[in-house]
Amino acid sequence: MRNRKKLGIAASLCAVTALTFGAAASAASAETISVRPYLFGNIGVGSTAPGDPSSELCLVVADDANTGTPQIDPTYGGLINGSPGGGAGELNVHFFKQDFATQLPTCVPTSIALETVPASTIAIDNAAPKTGGTLQISTIANTPPGIQAVAFTKIRVHLSGGQTVKAPSGAVLDAGSLTGPGTADFTLKAASTTTKSLLDQASCSDEQFVIDTTVNDSNPKSGAPTATPIDSTDPLDPEVGDPGTYVATIRGCAQQDTTVPGKAVTTKIAVTGNGASSVDFLASSTTNPATWDTSRGKSCGAAKYALGTPTPNSVVDVDVSRVLICKGEYGEVIPFSIDVREWIDNTPGQKDHFGLLHPGLPEEILTTTFA
Repeated sequence: MRNRKKLGIAASLCAVTALTFGAAASAASAETISVRPYLFGNIGVGSTAPGDPSSELCLVVADDANTGTPQIDPTYGGLINGSPGGGAGELNVHFFKQDFATQLPTCVPTSIALETVPASTIAIDNAAPKTGGTLQISTIANTPPGIQAVAFTKIRVHLSGGQTVKAPSGAVLDAGSLTGPGTADFTLKAASTTTKSLLDQASCSDEQFVIDTTVNDSNPKSGAPTATPIDSTDPLDPEVGDPGTYVATIRGCAQQDTTVPGKAVTTKIAVTGNGASSVDFLASSTTNPATWDTSRGKSCGAAKYALGTPTPNSVVDVDVSRVLICKGEYGEVIPFSIDVREWIDNTPGQKDHFGLLHPGLPEEILTTTFA
């Protein structure tokens, strides 16, 4: 069935971070790097109501100082959607849906934590008579549940004079040189990321869908008829009364507003020659992530419980045969390429709570001196 992009979308955009990057120095304790996802490098990605089934993907866009109604401070006036609402001196921003046209009143940035794995992040000296050694980095990305994506990590290796570095397996040299002194920037090989869905059964809503039995979902894992929201305004979507369609009420539940640790991924970087060497985390990226969608899947059955009243998310022990609960699966990909990077919110004289125009500097994750 068709992807319901409003379910857990912010989580999907975090998928980019379940990747393969660095950690602390070889003898240090665990380190945490706070990162956020960005569309096109400087558009923030978030959700309107994290942990709620009605939550939608939202985008945070910095106002263009060269367009729009002139203001005393067209860039840092603390305006949200053109009106007061931000902090004093904050960057002016607008909140939008995916269409970059429909404004939204709120947008909570998606935050992600990258936890280093100190036991697996070490510098290993080569045994004599060889010089240099191995820079081994490893992390675990903590991301929201229900994500499927392919992610890439970008790192920078610092070399001393006389040192050379071998590209890690599957990595591509983006900039710099394999020979020191200087730096070498690599994009590491793609890492597939899949986190299981973790639904909040206390936060559900029943919505009507148009089921089109004449068009099956293209995902071979589903193969089920497509289901689109009954209030869809897309002219290509089926409408009530079209041949081969019927209306079904499907219960959708929010993702748990929590993070799920992924699997640790380790990368080995071979350095030849003695001297100081280090590794920085630069950024990560993903293309076309997908989120878990509870309106999809072949396995659907009648709900055994109705949503209760007056408490919206309580349950009443009665059979509700006209409400379906689907097992769910990962939906259609979201057609975005997303960067994940460290962010800073307060450059001197330029407050930027969302980190849109002020990316963080490269984060050192391992340093050593080969002797």
